[in-house]
Amino acid sequence: NIVIAQTKYIAEKLQKTYELEDVRVLNNAVTLNASVKEKVNYWLPAGKLLFYPSIYYPHKNIEIFIPLAKIIKEKNLDCKIITTVNPNTIAAKKFLKFIELMELKDTIIYIGQVPSSEMSGIYKRIDALLMPTLLESFSIVYLEAMYHKVPILTSNMWFARSVCGNAAVYFDPLDENDIYNSIEKFLTNNTLRASLIKKGVARLSQFPTWDKTFTAINGFINESLSANSLSRKNK
Repeated sequence: NIVIAQTKYIAEKLQKTYELEDVRVLNNAVTLNASVKEKVNYWLPAGKLLFYPSIYYPHKNIEIFIPLAKIIKEKNLDCKIITTVNPNTIAAKKFLKFIELMELKDTIIYIGQVPSSEMSGIYKRIDALLMPTLLESFSIVYLEAMYHKVPILTSNMWFARSVCGNAAVYFDPLDENDIYNSIEKFLTNNTLRASLIKKGVARLSQFPTWDKTFTAINGFINESLSANSLSRKNK
């Protein structure tokens, strides 16, 4: 009876592709708590830090960091990329090994997986979220960054724009030069940084809490049950 989508974009695609009559949009909820472990025992270098919290999947597009890091080193830009890729797959191990072979360990810093209870401490020490991802259904990471007042640099893709709106700097995730230019623009423009933080806080306020989401879903269920009951009576 009722189909729930996380974004307006997906709702419209569902309606068009499957000719569904009733598709509701219910954004992913966010209920975050910064009062967790603040003392984080992760070694983070000096300089500007760009953070990508992710495990290894092809659609996360983590390999783009290799050519990007080369440009960062060539241009002598004062920034580091922090990755949480877990070397628990052959592909992930190859990626981390390649960083070492290409002598990029001073630019791409691997800190391992970070428990959710310690994420707040990491967010407070980084300068921006850098997400060159190629596909997400929604991604709570964007909302986490907004919550911790961390500017967002991410892929110019429908899913990113549906969540971040005007609260992000967008780039072509398959073009390392475009990513670099976006990073350089951000790092050299304090006004842009302040604007992204302000817009992120405003954007975050538009998303529901889990309590509101629970109430909404309950409402959808009761509405569907009532409609089914009425239909059976009419028969």
